Amino acid sequence: MEATAAPQTAVPGEAYPVKWPMGRVIAFSILSLGLYSFYWFYVTRKQVTQQVGGNDNAGLQTLGLIVPILNFVIAYWLWRDIGELRQRVGLSEMNVTLYMVLFVVGAIFFPPLVAVVYILVLQALNEYWDASTNGAAVNKPITSGEIAVTLAGFAFIALILIVAVVS
Repeated sequence: MEATAAPQTAVPGEAYPVKWPMGRVIAFSILSLGLYSFYWFYVTRKQVTQQVGGNDNAGLQTLGLIVPILNFVIAYWLWRDIGELRQRVGLSEMNVTLYMVLFVVGAIFFPPLVAVVYILVLQALNEYWDASTNGAAVNKPITSGEIAVTLAGFAFIALILIVAVVS
């Protein structure tokens, strides 16, 4: 009698389609003083680039986020691509122009608005993952990269506080 192999189930990790849990993204971004958002951008840019069939350099684009004005252009490129992916699976169009206006206004005049746009984009991306998998996308498990980036940002905050107290 021939033994049949048991079906293997995929174990989510760095692979996708996985959704970014909203609470974790917000908490880790706050705890890391925003450093986590660079990690999120890098991972998301790589995933979205592969999905659209592009050849964007996620590392260079992530580095470009620290350059004023260029950061707006780079954010636009990612959001444009997320919007394109959403349309491919029949979701509503993402109003990238409105997001950009809110992002720029927030960056200049009202920083909490930037966080709102970040959440809206994250929600749009998660909706894409759900739609592209007929609801089978899972929440992204916490990875060692996420922990490292969050701890690095948190350590930086601690260092600043220590220096402030000692001075």
